[in-house]
Amino acid sequence: MIGIKLVRIPRRIRSEDVNLRLFRLRDLSALSGLFQEHMAGGSRATGAVPKNLWAFRQWVYRTFQLLYLIERKADKKTTIHGFIGLYNIRLGENLCLSMGIFDPKDRGHRLGSKALQALLDNLGKCGAANTIQAQVAQSNLASIHLFDKLGFDICERSEDDLVMKRSIRPTTQRHWYQ
Repeated sequence: MIGIKLVRIPRRIRSEDVNLRLFRLRDLSALSGLFQEHMAGGSRATGAVPKNLWAFRQWVYRTFQLLYLIERKADKKTTIHGFIGLYNIRLGENLCLSMGIFDPKDRGHRLGSKALQALLDNLGKCGAANTIQAQVAQSNLASIHLFDKLGFDICERSEDDLVMKRSIRPTTQRHWYQ
């Protein structure tokens, strides 16, 4: 028997003072500039970030199946502070994530923690995956601490990286008739 799993992924996820929203094509030039300025080397999971706007667009679509932007509203203006990219998605089974806060001045203010917790809560509600994993450089102690604090466990070690994994428990949704 063949089955198809359908999952409704939210376009926007709101949390305390951080919002997540799906990447739109009109975000391309701003996002490209932020990646070039703060993350030009990319990561081991995502590879190097291209400089050309067309090549950057192709890179985004090839690298991530879903890309959420981490936004924060200040002084009536919403600014992009980071991203959470989802890839290797196998609905109902597992998915991988890559995450970054662009400006080093924004790191350490719980933006990533709040955004990731909101995403994990929503992935549990919609049943998108049973497990989620992230590849983290062993030298990136702040990220290791963040993932550890959110319930991720180290499941693999290589010379330079750790693969951290967490189970996502689907939360029961109450329907109007219950």
